[in-house]
Amino acid sequence: MNSFLWEEIIRGLPIPCTDSEISEFEREFGLELPQEFRVFLKSLNGGTAKFENTIEGDFDDDEIELSFVYPLVSEMNEFSGGISGLCRRWNLEGWNLRGCFPFGDNNGGGYFFLVLFGEFDGAVFYADAEEFFGECFSDQQKDEMSIPDCFIKASDSFDSLRSKVMRD
Repeated sequence: MNSFLWEEIIRGLPIPCTDSEISEFEREFGLELPQEFRVFLKSLNGGTAKFENTIEGDFDDDEIELSFVYPLVSEMNEFSGGISGLCRRWNLEGWNLRGCFPFGDNNGGGYFFLVLFGEFDGAVFYADAEEFFGECFSDQQKDEMSIPDCFIKASDSFDSLRSKVMRD
């Protein structure tokens, strides 16, 4: 385990997220963000990894890297409208992510999700991109709040994820 701070892992964006942007996101998607994620957004608001890394955990024999943490909202092309834009787009495409949202990725190979319901409230999960867009969801999971089959638990919380980031 390490003791990195998010500021040591992520090169944050120059414009922090505001309270009103957070409130608007929560209202639009019916979610309440954990305090630790709010603090992150208000200080760094997403960004890119400062160094090559591996997330410690059992990811089906794959080494997973945290490359990007998305800003909540963004006009920058590399972040595709941020978390808000990604959620809107995926909901329009029928993914209907209920009770969770993508907050980062590992250079397009997969996504990190923050789950905000049930026994996993506040936990971070990882999903391989091919599996996520392939056969990840059953019809029931598209209609109800449940953890998709392809999700692998990465950490108990957003802040505890940073203790699993190992410098390569």
